[in-house]
Amino acid sequence: MSFSADQFGMSVIEPGGAVIKDSSYKGDGSTTFAKGDLVRINTSGQIVDAGTDSDTTGPCHGMILDNWTTAPTTSQYVPILQFASDTVLASQLYNATAADAEPQDIAVGTSLTLRNGAAGIWSVTTTTTKGIALVVDIKATDTWFNDGDDDDEDYGIVLVRFTQANIDARGA
Repeated sequence: MSFSADQFGMSVIEPGGAVIKDSSYKGDGSTTFAKGDLVRINTSGQIVDAGTDSDTTGPCHGMILDNWTTAPTTSQYVPILQFASDTVLASQLYNATAADAEPQDIAVGTSLTLRNGAAGIWSVTTTTTKGIALVVDIKATDTWFNDGDDDDEDYGIVLVRFTQANIDARGA
């Protein structure tokens, strides 16, 4: 099996305490979403794209459940799967150099930066600066018998979650 960059979006593999919120958060009137986009709740309580730079845009709180081809207004509720600190996602690794985006090069316990590759396609970069996605496992170590998940696979898979401090935070 061979992966390419931005081949697929993140997927929830352990929902943990995650809950579907369909009438809690509204749009900001300017952000459109695709199913699978990662989002954050801003200081106004609105849903916007998740933080790809945790110093300026904030954390990640959940995942969009529906496609929004037009930006939801400040009076429209946006259904999301709101993550809990025990929600685990499978994510593709990204680096401009494919050989540097291999699970074998990442340590469990490392916090990686989010990347929005395309609508509904999110991954984590190998960059730890301003990282908010905590690596909790390397998929290949769980499926040693499946050579399709080798840990030397370019743009391979790691398992990540967001800490309680990250989930409790709000971004601008």
